[in-house]
Amino acid sequence: MEPKTALLEYKKKVDVELERYLKGKITEYENISEFSGRFTRHLTEYTLRGGKRLRAALIYYSYKLFGGEDEESLEQNQKKFNCVN
Repeated sequence: MEPKTALLEYKKKVDVELERYLKGKITEYENISEFSGRFTRHLTEYTLRGGKRLRAALIYYSYKLFGGEDEESLEQNQKKFNCVN
């Protein structure tokens, strides 16, 4: 697979998982307070606007390069990383 194609496919996968995760957090934080729900909604919109997700791809491929096999754990950590960056 060509590198560009691999990155585009990975971006799609990350975007779907990130959207599902963040939208679940909106509901969770709305139960805490109106402000935290609103803040989380804005954070979600900002995060999902786009971007290359290059950092996420670099983490993923580095993990695989060094023999990483726990995909589920990697995906959980990548969601958190994307929220911070």
